[in-house]
Amino acid sequence: MFIGLGVVAVVLVVVIALVALIARSNARSDQAGSTPPVLGLTEVYRHGGDALGDDPFRGNPAPNSAAVAVSSNPFGEGGSQTDRSFSGNEPSFYGGVPNEPVGGRDDTIAHFGADRVATEAAVDALRSDEQLRWRGGDTLTVDNFGTYLAELTPVVLRVDVRLTYHLLREGRAIPQQAVLESGTVVLVDVFGIPRIRAISATPLTLPQVVSGPQVSFTGDPWDDFDPSWVFAIRPSDEALAVLALFDLTTAGEFQRPCGTTGDRDIVDRVPTVPATTSTSTPDTPAPTTNPGGGEVDVSGIWILASEFSGVEGTLLREGTGFRYRTPQTNDHIGWDCFLSGQPGQTATMECLSTGNGYSSTWSATGPITAISPNGRPKLRFDGTSAGPATTMTLTPQ
Repeated sequence: MFIGLGVVAVVLVVVIALVALIARSNARSDQAGSTPPVLGLTEVYRHGGDALGDDPFRGNPAPNSAAVAVSSNPFGEGGSQTDRSFSGNEPSFYGGVPNEPVGGRDDTIAHFGADRVATEAAVDALRSDEQLRWRGGDTLTVDNFGTYLAELTPVVLRVDVRLTYHLLREGRAIPQQAVLESGTVVLVDVFGIPRIRAISATPLTLPQVVSGPQVSFTGDPWDDFDPSWVFAIRPSDEALAVLALFDLTTAGEFQRPCGTTGDRDIVDRVPTVPATTSTSTPDTPAPTTNPGGGEVDVSGIWILASEFSGVEGTLLREGTGFRYRTPQTNDHIGWDCFLSGQPGQTATMECLSTGNGYSSTWSATGPITAISPNGRPKLRFDGTSAGPATTMTLTPQ
């Protein structure tokens, strides 16, 4: 479980599209996160989505790692835009198919567990990226590499993406500047950065700036490749609990909790009742209305916080209010809470926690406010309590 408070801000890595990397490398070489130009580095290798490639970190493709068909140029025409970089938390930048496991992550974990040479090389490759961060908090090592891989999340690239690709040669990781084809399945970290190419278990890091009068492209060709339409990704400001993915089957959007592989996706589907029907389903909760903007959207991760700490949980509609629950972990007790009100009302949130041989209660009273982050009708609760924690807030992540 990720703690919502006290997250150390990550210095943004500003990397830009391939043409801009060449044309403005000198101007950007001293910016935060930019990798200084490497003298004589002018070759970029293209890796097709279904190609295992040379010098992979595993000799056979990972299960469910084949490339997925995506629409070309999903973000519109390029025009004169040259700074084409996206944050790792950009909604729908990555894609997927809801509730369809993909990426073969667990098989890749087992593969590295049985191949220490490949593991040592992969750890060295990833540690070469100064922007590498993970929830473990400690330096990435051979011993904790499996834990690190378990928090990665499989997604599908919707555009061609510029990265540093690491080959495995004679037991060592050799960096190679590369472009991955749209449709490629990758495993991204909690900051939204691709870290493993699923099919070949190849480690990925942020790209180096290519300098020189010309750049040559080698490797796998694909029909719609356009060097002026290559995107780069920069880490999100804070670690993520969920990724908002583009549904490749419906063109909608769904959520994939970080660290899952497609078996626990959250699809926000609102049931429709036929106009000819005059009865309601007994076990279907009545819609919860939001005076500030329609039905309250309870999807995603919600943060329950005091002035001391915060914890992640889920929110459900229940009767005339909302039920909030958090799991119990080694770091935090679990809470089962009920918020007895609607946006626009003053309400009380009562929480009960049991576990480890004891029970405790916590309650607070305050206003429920209608909010609309990203245009979605949500709520915010701001309560006051008798202490020792005097504030209780409930907010969407």
